[in-house]
Amino acid sequence: MTYLGLDLGTRTGWALLDGDGLRLGSGAWDCAPRRDEGEAHRWRRFSAMFLAQLVQHRPDVVAVEDVRRHLGTRAAHVYGGLRALTELMCLDCRIRFASVPVQAAKRTATGRNVADKVTMIEAARARWPELPGGIRDDEADALWIAETARLELEAP
Repeated sequence: MTYLGLDLGTRTGWALLDGDGLRLGSGAWDCAPRRDEGEAHRWRRFSAMFLAQLVQHRPDVVAVEDVRRHLGTRAAHVYGGLRALTELMCLDCRIRFASVPVQAAKRTATGRNVADKVTMIEAARARWPELPGGIRDDEADALWIAETARLELEAP
């Protein structure tokens, strides 16, 4: 099985893992509208990048972080829109959708329910030493979202 983890946001982190937790790829998509674009461009940009991943890799599971509280209204709107698109596209493509609680991903990474961005990045570098330099928190979070879903779904 393959797992695509997504850390949804204006800069969406993504990570693809196989059934053994081997990193097949990861990175981030910039979904922000450009200066002369409207908000709909964000959704179109995300949809195009997400669909390309689905077509190229055909993951068995797409997992997103289940964020219940946002620091701002705009972040909540962006997350909600991207999550709705993700669920809809998974449904249309008949790909299993999984939701990973924020604390569960942090616990998988560090053994604790809380962790800051730097700690999550350091944990990702320790788990996947082949990661290129300059990894950011959205990519690290996506790796841990995919890994948490994999561990939960591969468990006997």
